[in-house]
Amino acid sequence: MMPEFGDVVKVHTKEQVYEGILLPRPEIFDDDCTILKLDNGYNIGIENKRIEKIEVVEKHQKKKEERHKIEHKEGLPNISILHTGGTIASKVDYRSGGVVA
Repeated sequence: MMPEFGDVVKVHTKEQVYEGILLPRPEIFDDDCTILKLDNGYNIGIENKRIEKIEVVEKHQKKKEERHKIEHKEGLPNISILHTGGTIASKVDYRSGGVVA
């Protein structure tokens, strides 16, 4: 089974076995590099020539987005909320390496 971005994988090298979430490689990195997000939150890059085997531990499961019905109360005015984002209001998207609001 081929690993895809977002999968939890074990990367075997001669020196060590690393486990983490497979991330896409940033464009500024060499093509010969595999990026993992470790449990401690750090991202590491491993040269592909050092990798002996990549084992898929768990496939990425896309979460189903829940929609909540909003009830409008009679007599109350309509309001608008402007959300400008920011780090705290965002979530990391491990598939793309970016953030989503």
